[in-house]
Amino acid sequence: MPNNHPCYGGIMAIKTNLIIIASCAMLVLMPDGFSQSNREIQPEPKYSFGFGFSDQVVTKYVPKIGSQLGDGFANQSMVHLSYAGFKLFGWGNWGIPETGFTGIVYGLQYKLKLPVKSERIKIDNMVAINKYIFPSYDLDNWVADYFISIIGQVQTTFQYSHVFSGGTVEHGDRIYGIVNYPVRYTFLSQTSIITPSISSTYNWDFYGKTGLAHLTFGLKNKLIIGRFSLNTFVNYQHSFESIKLFLESGFYGGLGFALVF
Repeated sequence: MPNNHPCYGGIMAIKTNLIIIASCAMLVLMPDGFSQSNREIQPEPKYSFGFGFSDQVVTKYVPKIGSQLGDGFANQSMVHLSYAGFKLFGWGNWGIPETGFTGIVYGLQYKLKLPVKSERIKIDNMVAINKYIFPSYDLDNWVADYFISIIGQVQTTFQYSHVFSGGTVEHGDRIYGIVNYPVRYTFLSQTSIITPSISSTYNWDFYGKTGLAHLTFGLKNKLIIGRFSLNTFVNYQHSFESIKLFLESGFYGGLGFALVF
């Protein structure tokens, strides 16, 4: 893969970096008497079948790998169907400067609650198989994911991803972690949730990149009106050397809505 490709790029050193990041995140976000992309506690569904649609405009398309794809503003849409723990979804990133899709993802997820629960926390895990398509770069690969989430007053999610070889892409791996601290409040008699977060990624030849990618501080807000929600977010990403060529440190954000049945 060429060095200027947007998807280009010691075990003990890797583990040390990840432990330091996780420890810093917990120290910043942990309140007295405690218990991540990207997950606040969701209410238990009333029905086994569900449908959802969301759309948002972002200033930059920055996936978890930490590099920017496309030239600027983008519109991102997703639709999903869920039943009995399974979720079938499709997502697209429409690059506004490019006037075309710069990213397409579709796949199937399965969520399973682990038999570990207390009054303060619950632990979920989820597996997924996805198809990643980047039309502008002629990339088309399958990616497998495993998520484990510790959900309490503070929520931590770790995601392991493996990209399968295809085209110019070789097998590669990624670990992504996020810590969220959602706080509920009332605005104009409506339930709202504001969520600060810290996230980071380490890549092992994941789409050609290797190394610690970023440390990102985020703030998102969700205004809930029945089944409809209005969502805003702003992130500040500190980029490490492995991806600085593709995205310098800085801010990006977005505004959108979601509708869930």
